[in-house]
Amino acid sequence: MPNRTERIMVRMTPRKKEKFEEYLEETGEYPSLSQLLRASANEKVEGRMRGGEGASIDAEEVTNAVEIAIGDVTERLERIEQEVARVDTAVQPDEEDIDTLADDIAVQLPVMDSGDGFKPGNDVLREATHGDVDGIDYARDISTVGAWSDYVDADANKTRRALSRAASWYPDVKWVHDDDLGERRYFRISEAE
Repeated sequence: MPNRTERIMVRMTPRKKEKFEEYLEETGEYPSLSQLLRASANEKVEGRMRGGEGASIDAEEVTNAVEIAIGDVTERLERIEQEVARVDTAVQPDEEDIDTLADDIAVQLPVMDSGDGFKPGNDVLREATHGDVDGIDYARDISTVGAWSDYVDADANKTRRALSRAASWYPDVKWVHDDDLGERRYFRISEAE
C-alpha cells in the first residue's frame, strides 16, 4: 500500500456533501468519502494522461469534494479548542483576573454586523509592518488573540481564555474563523453598554 503522507483539504457546501454521502449509501461502491474523492480525482487525472474522456478536471468540483472531506475535521478542531479553553478556565487560579480581562477586551472589540466586516488579515498585517496602524487600532483591525494579548500586555493563554469567556458571557460578542490567518477574529454586533 502506498505511503499516504500528503493531505489535501477541500471545502464544500453542506448540500454538496449530502449528495456525495447519498451516493455512497446508494451505491456502496466506496467505503468512505475520502476514497470516493481519491478515486474520482484519480480517474480524471488518468483519463487526461491517456488522452481519453474526462481529460479536464473541474477545479471547483475537486475543491468542493475536499471541503466536504475536511468539514468534519474543522468542526471537531473548533470543538476541541473550545473544550481546551473551558478546561483552562476551570484549572486556572486567577479567575478574577480573567473575568476582568474579559470585560476589558469585550468593550473594546470592533463593532460590526458580521465577521465579513473585517479588513483582510493580510492587509492589516501589511499595514502594521509599514507603521500605518498600531496600538488599539491594530488590535481592533486584526482582533485575534495575539493582537489583544499584545495590546493588554497579557499572556496569550490568559487572553484566549478571556475572549472565550467574553464570547460565552455576552451574546453580542462573536467570532469568525479567518482561513488566511488561521485564527479566530473577535467582534461585537452592538455597542457596549
